[in-house]
Amino acid sequence: MRTECPRCHSEQSAELAWGRKTGGVIGLLAGVAAGSVGLGAVASTGPDWDIPALAGSASSSSPVGQLILSALVGATAGCAIGARLGEAIDEHLLHNRRCLECGHRYSVSRSC
Repeated sequence: MRTECPRCHSEQSAELAWGRKTGGVIGLLAGVAAGSVGLGAVASTGPDWDIPALAGSASSSSPVGQLILSALVGATAGCAIGARLGEAIDEHLLHNRRCLECGHRYSVSRSC
């Protein structure tokens, strides 16, 4: 995608991506928390399923292994979802580019 600064018309710019970065971190933390809490709730009621069996790994059958696996799956999903939401915020709300020549911050809308 070719972008140029609306002020000085330079083609040298950098994407800031504050929304994507922030959304990814928040999603990662929320995913870890949801994965850990969800496994704790299932473990307290007596699980009908086994996380390692679902993941294809028989080596982490301990509760600690299940907790770690659940947190990793939650973190991955949360980070991906948060980053996608952050991209939408970058595109529609934030000035997502900075000119490397004059320092002007501006938005570039991406077409579908």
